[in-house]
Amino acid sequence: MKSSLRVKISAAFFFVAIILVLFIGLTANYFLQNKFKDYTLERIKTESTLIATQLSKGFSDQENLWDVNIVETIGIFAMERGLIIKVADNEDNVIWDASVFNNDYCAQMLTNMKMNMQMQNPRFSGGYEEKIIALQNDATTIGKLTIGYYGPYYYSNNEVKYIKGLNQLLMGTGILALILSLIAGAYIAKRLSKPIGNVIEGAKKISSGEYETKIEKESSTTEIIELTDAINSLGQGLGRQETLRKQMSSDIAHELRTPISILQSHLELMIDGIWEADKKRLENLHNESVRLGKLVDELGKIAKLESENLVLNKVKLDMNEISLDVLRTVESEFFKKKITLTYDGEEALTEVDSDKIKQVMMNLLLNALKYTDPEGTVKVSVKKASSKILVSIEDNGIGIPEENLENVFERFYRVDKSRARNSGGTGIGLAIAKVIIEAHGGKIAAESIEGQGSCFTFELPA
Repeated sequence: MKSSLRVKISAAFFFVAIILVLFIGLTANYFLQNKFKDYTLERIKTESTLIATQLSKGFSDQENLWDVNIVETIGIFAMERGLIIKVADNEDNVIWDASVFNNDYCAQMLTNMKMNMQMQNPRFSGGYEEKIIALQNDATTIGKLTIGYYGPYYYSNNEVKYIKGLNQLLMGTGILALILSLIAGAYIAKRLSKPIGNVIEGAKKISSGEYETKIEKESSTTEIIELTDAINSLGQGLGRQETLRKQMSSDIAHELRTPISILQSHLELMIDGIWEADKKRLENLHNESVRLGKLVDELGKIAKLESENLVLNKVKLDMNEISLDVLRTVESEFFKKKITLTYDGEEALTEVDSDKIKQVMMNLLLNALKYTDPEGTVKVSVKKASSKILVSIEDNGIGIPEENLENVFERFYRVDKSRARNSGGTGIGLAIAKVIIEAHGGKIAAESIEGQGSCFTFELPA
């Protein structure tokens, strides 16, 4: 059954409070019962010794007689303490017996004790017990004392009231703890659920296309702050991706429309007989069809790029050698455009897919070639730094505006669309480079100052 976070947190607080109250109550009662048992046994022992001592004072050595009045007074005191005593001399003649003095009171007292003990513990098993103590006067035995009581131990009425009051106090404390737990749980649940609810509402708006939605941070909880930041970043990222997607769709439509329109209009004119299908016109149509084919090929690369199954055939190679191979392939193009190409490299062994890393370097070098004016310079370097290998391609070309720099690795993104069309670019090269480098466990980045040049750097694990 579904329930809100607020309900679950409140229920959790209440459940924990119940467990703690039960645990404390049961533990307190357990120790209380044990301590009271020890206390009661010690009390019976102490009172018995005290009564025996007091009774010895009721015997007269000179007359060899017992003072019955003293014995009776002590006996009544003992009855008030829950003890039934019987005093006899050395010849077993009974001096005083509480059960004879007031049998009804003694019976009622034992019944009350039984009720008190069963009230405290229904499983308590006890009964009437007696113990005999020798009465002495100056080390001379003058008689014996029989003490009867409800055993093995008993609680007096005052002790029962004390235990009952203590239990009531524990129960009241437990109920107060439960109420406070509900209040605290509801408060904390509200503090937690409200910002989460705001995040949910913001996420719903973002999912419906309101990417500019920004969720305010209304919590001091680290996880909720991080969640809020993550959703805000997600919204910004989706908004940027949506803008790029629309731009890409527009660019693709424009790129397809131009060659198709040219082919259509030229063929219509030839079919109507207005234009003659001579070699030059057919060559123009062929060039447009080749351009269209390149664009379709780039779209195929995108599909492969997004398949998430980029297979790498890694082999342990030297990035220095790979870089030199690529430079030998493109150096003629740089020579034709009168751009100086320099290289600074060192041995840097790593496990890479040679063909795909060469594709990355080729894309970066051709970009530098396109956007560097004649008499310019392009510098390539390969360096090994601790556990990684750094490869950089730096030019002093036209550079990239700062506002466009963060999007250069997005597919079909181009800083200058007209220049890119004229040079044949489609804006997919850097996106492919990023996917390949990240598939190798590396990173790629770009730095640029408009009008001064750009530097593309990627790193690979050594």
